[in-house]
Amino acid sequence: MKNTHYLKPRFGQEIANRQNSNHNAYWTVFKRWPNEINWKIDNPKYPEYLEVCLEAEGFTVEIRTVTNPGEESVNRYEDRHTDTFINRKKKVFLSQASTNDLMKLNMLFPVDSMDYALRMHRRINDAVGTTGPVSGRVNLLSMECGDFLLVGVDIPKPEVDLALNYGHAFIEVDKDIKDFIKGRESGLVLLHGISGSGKSTYIYHLIHECRHKMIFIPNNMIASMSNPDFIAFMLENAKDSVLIVEDAEKVLLKRGGPGDAGVSTLLNITDGILGKIMRCKVICTFNIERSELDDALLRKGRLRTEHVFDKLSPREANRLLEHLGKDTRTHEPMILADIYNETGGTEITTSTVGFH
Repeated sequence: MKNTHYLKPRFGQEIANRQNSNHNAYWTVFKRWPNEINWKIDNPKYPEYLEVCLEAEGFTVEIRTVTNPGEESVNRYEDRHTDTFINRKKKVFLSQASTNDLMKLNMLFPVDSMDYALRMHRRINDAVGTTGPVSGRVNLLSMECGDFLLVGVDIPKPEVDLALNYGHAFIEVDKDIKDFIKGRESGLVLLHGISGSGKSTYIYHLIHECRHKMIFIPNNMIASMSNPDFIAFMLENAKDSVLIVEDAEKVLLKRGGPGDAGVSTLLNITDGILGKIMRCKVICTFNIERSELDDALLRKGRLRTEHVFDKLSPREANRLLEHLGKDTRTHEPMILADIYNETGGTEITTSTVGFH
């Protein structure tokens, strides 16, 4: 990479002999001398994505300083930004000092996090220096030895034309959802409908289109939302993120059963004081009847967007069949799964059955 310059790494004993404020701060927090990597990036293409990249890895901003010499200054460093980020789980400090055309970075880490530090070094270079943050990455909620953690997973990008696959009216729905994700308010998006209608494909589309921290809660972890430690973990790792819960019936059903704690957690995250603090957007998909949902979830102000995924009309289905190069034509509504899996060259005159 032409615009990235590497400096010689320094290790624990040398750090102890050549202390500075960062080293002393690291010692104060972790009671050990770190290893260190210094490097700089000339003319970073996407400096604003440094924080996005670090937040996705569990870093939090500890210190932030912005200095502007003023409009009359002739100094080429018109604005100076100094930030310190800490990942307490990995015991990693990262500080950056940037100007209009130069970013200097300093990473402090223990020897057992060397591989992690080198991976972060490469990821930061890619995100800030050349390409911006990697789209299509979702953070999978998991648990190890009783502790919550996030595991980064790359999602393949779906080749999907929204108007063709969901109808022209869906374009406005998509705009509303993306505008909500870009905003600063918490809230809830509900996506529901019959199986095979494209809900998951649209979620994959959002993961690639929206450059935000995406946290996916798999079905086997949904019950963990009632765990008292879940809120504390989310407060530390999920601020300003998008929380995706597929097949979320367990935390959507009317209260009065064993899933009450999960419903309460969802209510707290999407509104109220906790919602104001976290500014977390929650997207839930489900297949049950809307009448079975807890009424509080549907309250105006909490529910930001709702969409029912249904069969495409015969006209829309035939347009998609033609676009896909299939010979089949239909006089009946069809779901996406049946359209994409259609292999015959016949005329469909009865309703098809989707995946259930």
